Amino acid sequence: MGILALIVSLGSWLYALRFVPLNVAYNLAGLLHALVPIGCWLFLGEKISLVRVVGIFCVMVGVYVIARPIVHMEERL
Repeated sequence: MGILALIVSLGSWLYALRFVPLNVAYNLAGLLHALVPIGCWLFLGEKISLVRVVGIFCVMVGVYVIARPIVHMEERL
């Protein structure tokens, strides 16, 4: 199942790269570093330290800064 999940993940990554520039897609993939700890906190009850909360916030701000021009570009189309 794990190998199948990796193959599907690679396929979806390559499919996404057809529509999004590499620099934007790679930065948006960084969102994973924020979603995994949040998911572990929600579903597994793990503790998140203050340093990690600050890091998650920084990642979210960075993704917002990168993704904002893409949203405005789509509105013009």
